[in-house]
Amino acid sequence: MPIPRLAFFHASPAVKVALTEWFTSYALPRKVDGERSIRIAHPDCDGLELKIKGAGYKGGPIRFDTLHNSNLKAPVFDFDGRMMEDIAFGHDNAFSGGASFQQTITEYQMSQFFQRTRMPHILCTGYGKLETETSTSWFSLHDWDPRLVRVTPHQVTPQEFATSLLRAGDELLSLALRYNIIGNCAYAKLGDEYFFVDLHFFRRLDALNVSQISWVMQVIFNLHLIALDAIRYLSGEIGPQLPPDVQAYPFRCVLPAATREDHENLRWTVVAPYMLGTPRNFSMGALLAALRLNRISHAMLELCPREFERP
Repeated sequence: MPIPRLAFFHASPAVKVALTEWFTSYALPRKVDGERSIRIAHPDCDGLELKIKGAGYKGGPIRFDTLHNSNLKAPVFDFDGRMMEDIAFGHDNAFSGGASFQQTITEYQMSQFFQRTRMPHILCTGYGKLETETSTSWFSLHDWDPRLVRVTPHQVTPQEFATSLLRAGDELLSLALRYNIIGNCAYAKLGDEYFFVDLHFFRRLDALNVSQISWVMQVIFNLHLIALDAIRYLSGEIGPQLPPDVQAYPFRCVLPAATREDHENLRWTVVAPYMLGTPRNFSMGALLAALRLNRISHAMLELCPREFERP
């Protein structure tokens, strides 16, 4: 295999040596962490691991002949609320086992923002790129404490998982209201402290490009992704141990009495027709009417900051 060209940003000399060894041989001792991440011994910090996101496919090389094919939609919404697909956020602009430039830079910039605002998260310390003669893939670097536990029903109690959905809704809505930033991500925890992980889905919502209706659509979509996790677990063996309305928990930040029925109605009147693909016959009036009829989205229309223009 030809030796790739590597470039590093905000990485220490010791980290650069470790990364060069990894990307030239893929032979370092590592823990595989998902399809595109590994954790290796941290060159700078005893007791921590260095997580490389975009390190290769399942602990091996990046597959430059294959694009990641998640079919995960990552929509953005124009001023009228019409859906457009952001391919890079949805992974599919990245090679299998790698990351896109957009994902990597968003991880780093959001980590910088969270440090300034003192929001607990898994620190992204730097990033880099791996180049061959024909292709470029990106990776981000994270300080990882091996004692961290992912917040899923299989690693924490079902009640703790359900409570984390309420927490996520509250924290994400607070970011949207205070800083015009919205996204979705997961939690890891150490003891009683929760940390955001996977920050590459965040984006800033500014009043020049976003209206009330598109602000609401963006917030709904990101909370809905968290709700889908709850639905997935409800249908499995852990389901009977979860509250029956758990899928509505992320939306209780805006509607404290939100129910499963409220979310199911939102799924089929707003999410399915307006978020899963570009509508063929789009009408802002029809979308606005649908948003006003659902209790969750109606509450969000009222909550949207006044700086965003209203139709």
